[in-house]
Amino acid sequence: MFDVKGRAISLSYESKTSTFMTASRKSLRILQEIGTKDLSMLDPKEQQFLNHFVAGVVVDITPTDPNHINPTFAFCKSLGLKKNRVQTSIADGCYRSLWKFSTDRDVQQKLEENNKDVSRTDTAKDPSTSTLNPCPYFKIGQLQFTCPFAERHSSDEANAVYEACKRDPVHVQDHS
Repeated sequence: MFDVKGRAISLSYESKTSTFMTASRKSLRILQEIGTKDLSMLDPKEQQFLNHFVAGVVVDITPTDPNHINPTFAFCKSLGLKKNRVQTSIADGCYRSLWKFSTDRDVQQKLEENNKDVSRTDTAKDPSTSTLNPCPYFKIGQLQFTCPFAERHSSDEANAVYEACKRDPVHVQDHS
């Protein structure tokens, strides 16, 4: 029964993500269709309205597993807030985003246009450069970059997110 409950919860998350992605793709198709039409008959107010839309793409980024998600209502200690869990969740969000950016062909194409493509590092072959606190898993534009959670002006809490990511066994395993 616990497995069934866990699967139902998992499907619920996937269903919400899938529904959002479907709606976003539909909106993109509608905007693309509108863009192929002669819009000269629109008045300036209608044109201004359309000009405020951004035809974006939704990228499906999901957490590694339930242990990498802070519970929805855990916003104080008495309701289950744990600083380490929040740090792990934030670190995993960054890691999974970069992972998806490095593997999704559509995203890669857009990033490559600006020399911002994301690729995985080979930690065995890529020794640390002069970059302070480099991301241990990814490069941007073929260069190491300082983790935004570990920049010089970052707080101890932000640096803890960097450390959580570096030592996360799932991230280390994914990358080996």
